[in-house]
Amino acid sequence: MAASKNPFLIQDAAASRGYGCASPSAAPLFLIHDASGNIVSYLKLGSLGGARRVYGISDPHFGHEGGAWLSVNEMARHYIKLVKKVTLRGNILLGGWSFGGIIAIQMAHMLAAEGRGLVCSGLVLIDTIYLSPSRSLGSGANSNLAPSMPANVTPDTRDEILVSLVRAHMLCSSWSPPSWARHRVPQTVLIKAADSIPGRAGPIEEDGKAVLCRLDSQRHQTDLGWGETQPGLVTTVIDTPGNHYALFADENACLYLSVVHAGYTSLLLLIVPAQSFGVCP
Repeated sequence: MAASKNPFLIQDAAASRGYGCASPSAAPLFLIHDASGNIVSYLKLGSLGGARRVYGISDPHFGHEGGAWLSVNEMARHYIKLVKKVTLRGNILLGGWSFGGIIAIQMAHMLAAEGRGLVCSGLVLIDTIYLSPSRSLGSGANSNLAPSMPANVTPDTRDEILVSLVRAHMLCSSWSPPSWARHRVPQTVLIKAADSIPGRAGPIEEDGKAVLCRLDSQRHQTDLGWGETQPGLVTTVIDTPGNHYALFADENACLYLSVVHAGYTSLLLLIVPAQSFGVCP
């Protein structure tokens, strides 16, 4: 399920110019894989407009035994190298669904610390939740990470995805968000699922209350908890109907595409003066 090329070109600038937006030199967008390790969900997005290239980065360790990542920082460093296979300097946009957003944040900070070559001018976080180490759930949490999978997924692929999910859980638990005190914070749009995951309650506490799935533990907070670690990191929040796993479901595809495009356009408006590109209606 990993892409044959990495980064994988999801949308070519030439193919999206029918939207009548932006310039051919617009900053490319790189979407980082979610906890499953693959970028299949991003292939459902269709045209994002903006006359720019959109790439997906999949986990090169997906389906491989051993050689797993030791940290989010290690992943971010390697993925920056993958981005540099496409472009070595100038502005780029980074983003990702869930775990992919966490990797994107770390990549953006590393690029800011380098201070030369590539610049992350904006982040698109797709329902990426901030979980402090104190909120990391216990042994009952892993079962809450696995979404329902299509019937055509083979047992081997399902096992590979589950291994990736568990790895992502462990990496998130040991990750500390970077400090932006000495660096410019990228403009950031958070696309937030409005609903909780049905039937995903975790273990029962002593008081008889079910623990929420870790992906919904910050659902009540407008910015999904990011204000705790970096006030002002999230510039804009766009709510969309559905739960974390339903965002890319076929029945939500049209609605979700419009929401992602709205978030994408909002980010462009924050980064570049509106008159410098044709804003899509």
